[in-house]
Amino acid sequence: MKAQLKCSSCGAEISNLNFSWGRKKWLWFIPFIIVMFIFPFAMDYMLKGGKHDFRSDLIIKDTEKRYANGTIEILGIIANHGKVSWENIAVKAEL
Repeated sequence: MKAQLKCSSCGAEISNLNFSWGRKKWLWFIPFIIVMFIFPFAMDYMLKGGKHDFRSDLIIKDTEKRYANGTIEILGIIANHGKVSWENIAVKAEL
């Protein structure tokens, strides 16, 4: 005995039956893949502040050396050319 499947509205016999999704039905999966692969990289970028070295925005200019009583004083101005505001800057120098 062979099972037959008929259309409920017209009564025609259905010979080809496909239980898979069409191509357009898989499109919902694309945003999911994008979010799952890009989201970790975006969060890493945001948490680490990007790859920009903000110290390069600080420029030392107008330096002056003073010699007094066996000591050397170096005076200068640090200019900030970046968007990040700085507070309590510590300057280290090797002589």
